[in-house]
Amino acid sequence: MTTTATQDRYRERLTPSILGWLLAPAVGVSIWFMLGILGQVVALIAGGAALGLTALALLGTSALLRVTGDTETPQWQAGRATIPVSLLGTPQVLDAEEMRRAMGPELAGAAYVCHRAWVHTGVRVPVQDPADPTPYWLVATRNPDQLARALLAAGAQAAHSEHTG
Repeated sequence: MTTTATQDRYRERLTPSILGWLLAPAVGVSIWFMLGILGQVVALIAGGAALGLTALALLGTSALLRVTGDTETPQWQAGRATIPVSLLGTPQVLDAEEMRRAMGPELAGAAYVCHRAWVHTGVRVPVQDPADPTPYWLVATRNPDQLARALLAAGAQAAHSEHTG
């Protein structure tokens, strides 16, 4: 039995910016300050726990974006959802203003959205599966051009595999 490692064409974790990470120590210091009346040891333990839990929450809500390079069926993962690249149309790169509109007045209710408030650019990619009610995926990314290129390359690979396989 042979196993092949999946090679990523694109990989990005939507972690908060440096400013966003400052939330964890701010929460820890706030808890320490509020509980100082109960004693320094209790306040330090509670503040440290709050800092750690806040950091874990920030990391846990940081979505993973990934385009795999499998020769069989390249996939796109955005957060918890995955879709074969062969079912996608041409990605549209969105700058900050276009992303704001796409997340607001232009948003289709059935669209799949993977967005983090600390990421201001993204891509919109139509879903071309007639059995899927999702019209498109709207995904925040710090590197929309790179993600779009990776999706196009994986799509070309998938099309080539379908014609030669």
